Amino acid sequence: MSRTRVSPARFGTIAIGIAALAIGGFAVFQWSQHDPAPKSKYPELDRLAERVEALLRLPPDRRDETDEDGLHFDPALRRIATIWPHERFREPLLRLLGESDPDIRAAAASSLLFYDDPELRAQVERYRDDGGQPERPRTSEVTVGELIRESIEWIDSEWSSPPFETIENAAITSSLLSEMCPGDNDTQLITVERALRGLESHDASIRLQATLWLLHRGLVLELEPVLQAWPDLSSKVRQDLMDRCLQPFPLVGRARLRAGFERLFARREADELSEEDIAYLLLGLAALGSDAGRDYALQKVENSSPPPESSTERPRGPTPRVLSISYLMLTARGEDRDRLEAWRRRDSSDQVYLGSSAINLSPFRDRLPEWKQALERARRR
Repeated sequence: MSRTRVSPARFGTIAIGIAALAIGGFAVFQWSQHDPAPKSKYPELDRLAERVEALLRLPPDRRDETDEDGLHFDPALRRIATIWPHERFREPLLRLLGESDPDIRAAAASSLLFYDDPELRAQVERYRDDGGQPERPRTSEVTVGELIRESIEWIDSEWSSPPFETIENAAITSSLLSEMCPGDNDTQLITVERALRGLESHDASIRLQATLWLLHRGLVLELEPVLQAWPDLSSKVRQDLMDRCLQPFPLVGRARLRAGFERLFARREADELSEEDIAYLLLGLAALGSDAGRDYALQKVENSSPPPESSTERPRGPTPRVLSISYLMLTARGEDRDRLEAWRRRDSSDQVYLGSSAINLSPFRDRLPEWKQALERARRR
């Protein structure tokens, strides 16, 4: 049966993932003193729960504010609370259930149903005939009440089913990556708690699925199952996996993900990675603030040539050279300024395909306005 509850939207490209670094928050919240939930195995997950609770408690006129790490109310509700029935969220979600905005009511109702609590379910069922029409997640007309009734039916039918099933000779494939991604048509009932239990399974295939499910939701709590599978992956699957590691940008476990990317980069020759694979690794390292690829990127740019002037001979999309320049922009040191300026002058500006976040984060952004225009042209091609 298809999932019909409000679910978190998938974020866009690696560049958008990197941009999460640039839109960091400016408002610092006073965390609630209420602490009803036991501490988990992962301290960073406990800290995230505190942040989400504080955001869910914000009054409507402050919901555009971000916390100290760039998170704000909307993703806290739709991206996190809807998959994580945490004790800290229970009371603020009940408040949100009574709000006038049908989108918020629908998301709050979906979240509360996952607590498997008869009292909370009774509160949600009061809205079975709610005629409000949320704008998300569908384009067709649907009411809050219809979403609630469909969610109840789906949860009742799937609650007793295991969230992950054993896969013989489990391997990371494009199909498995897609199955673990957020979506409105999820067929398995998985929550953060269920995924955490999956990480403790004796079944390697279940540990792998749980790791990917959490990873795709910005929760980098374990990486070993992925690192063990890495040498046997095709180049396409490797690049797809690295792309998904940064969309959405990690809410927790950034240091763990950075160490994982550095480990993969260090063994790139042993794993016989292609230039394209290494270029993807460089973007991940840049997004995560690592300069582990600096020497490689410098050598790649110095030993390569700018793209041909003829439009018919130009490569489509970013080349390893251009991605190396993008990496160096994000991790640049003071002594790199003249070198980067020289590369800019040598390369045709409409071929320098750099993420907008690279421009925003770069210390050279005020000197390279044409690269922003190049990005927009590249996106339209």
